[in-house]
Amino acid sequence: MPGIPEDVTLKLKHATRHLQVLNAQFADFGDREPYSDVGQLELDTPRNFGEYVMYMQVNRAPLPRWGLTIGDCLHNLRSALDCATLALWRAHSGEPSRKEIDGAMFPIYTTQKGFRLGRARKIGPPGHGLHPDAKRIIRLAQPYQRRDDPDAHYLAVLQALNNIDKHRLIHTTHAVMEGVPIIERQHNIEITYNSGVRSGGFDDGDPILHLRFRATGPKPELSVKLRSTYGVAFDKKGPARGQLVANLLNEIRVYIRDTLLPSLEPYF
Repeated sequence: MPGIPEDVTLKLKHATRHLQVLNAQFADFGDREPYSDVGQLELDTPRNFGEYVMYMQVNRAPLPRWGLTIGDCLHNLRSALDCATLALWRAHSGEPSRKEIDGAMFPIYTTQKGFRLGRARKIGPPGHGLHPDAKRIIRLAQPYQRRDDPDAHYLAVLQALNNIDKHRLIHTTHAVMEGVPIIERQHNIEITYNSGVRSGGFDDGDPILHLRFRATGPKPELSVKLRSTYGVAFDKKGPARGQLVANLLNEIRVYIRDTLLPSLEPYF
């Protein structure tokens, strides 16, 4: 059995190297204190109730050059799928024509109609192109098969982000990966509500912690410090919806390497 072609595995390995570079860049940036937390205490004196809100203050903006490395990683992941598709075509139907080579690529669709219209050009019409079982596996892997939010499928996110990268740098933002509020001083205050630290992407001035309290005596005081680990997230309004960059790219990579390609391996 020939196994997964070398050019496919090389593309995946190159994506892994880009991901390692990103992790190193993010760690170095985080060591330079790019953000700080600012707490605001408000007390309704007549009713002895109040609230404490912690906001994030961005001291250093995300670096635009990160978008270049992210784009390179996305390109190699997407290209690995297209290389695999062409190899599957050759294995079953022989060398494709120049026109067929230009059209052959791994189809990614969030709608069944789109897949039906595009599959013949990308993976071959009935009786030609990829092995019928390989075509079936690709059809079942389509994002549209996921009835609940197909746009959030790994392949759909990869396709959307890769398309964005063709036209502009991918925007990133800061993110809280894990956060624990540490109460340094609590005097004559009983906390009645704790929202917990909001995880995920944030912009300058976003609230990430909300406490409500009741004053139990004179001169109430509350001092809170945030102990958190931080990361870098995709734009909250984009297809990745504020997910952590390194985590999401790695999850897409692992899905392709460990789930999708092994299912297609018998047909190379």
